[in-house]
Amino acid sequence: MIGFFSFLFDQLFPETCVVCGREITDLDSVPSVVRGAWQGEDLGFFIDASQLSDAGLSRRVICSDCLFRLERTVGDAFLPFYRYNGMKVRVVSPFFINDPLLELIHFLKFGGGKAAALSLSWWMALSLRRLFSRRSDRVTVVPVPLHRRRRVSRGYNQAEELAIGVCSALRLELITKAVIRKRHTKRQSDLPAEKRRANVKGAFELVDAEVFAKRDIVAVDDLVTTGETVTSFVKEIAGAKPHSITVLSAARSRNLP
Repeated sequence: MIGFFSFLFDQLFPETCVVCGREITDLDSVPSVVRGAWQGEDLGFFIDASQLSDAGLSRRVICSDCLFRLERTVGDAFLPFYRYNGMKVRVVSPFFINDPLLELIHFLKFGGGKAAALSLSWWMALSLRRLFSRRSDRVTVVPVPLHRRRRVSRGYNQAEELAIGVCSALRLELITKAVIRKRHTKRQSDLPAEKRRANVKGAFELVDAEVFAKRDIVAVDDLVTTGETVTSFVKEIAGAKPHSITVLSAARSRNLP
């Protein structure tokens, strides 16, 4: 009976691509598209490819044509403004920022599209797992927090939704309340690059340093464009003296070093 109502719902309310608007069919299955598009990707790291539909990828948000338009990154980048323990802070992302990716992020942040978080976080987990496959027991994932006013208006924190998906896939520890956003800032995307650093300066506050001490920290955000927001965030985390800090995002700018 449940299967019948699920079938009926899909017929009445078919899934459509948030990028181009066309109806998504079974031919747009994410696992099969991935295998055809990027040879050599390992789909079954901690979750089995056959379980992806149960994990939520059946509620698809992007068609195969638009998925092919996403630009996979090659290698990692680094924060341009900051070093921790004398080393550059690595930025790990599965995709470069481009128009289809921005449509997904816009849907996630402003369209109530939490369904996009699972698909994006799965790709993020795939990119991250190679760094901590042998020492995941000391990895802590922390999303960049929203100010309470923005979280109330949006209903959720998109970075936290992405972090939840990553932690679920890789079985990592998630911490959400050890750093707060104490100052309500303007949206970085509304500001020119030269004003973004001042906008987020002092925006975050570390309230529980103990949970980060001597841990490998993964700071999660949706996009890294100029890197100013995550730089301000990881500077605050650095006060807890973690073992290492890595930034993980769904996509990053090509201009990062």
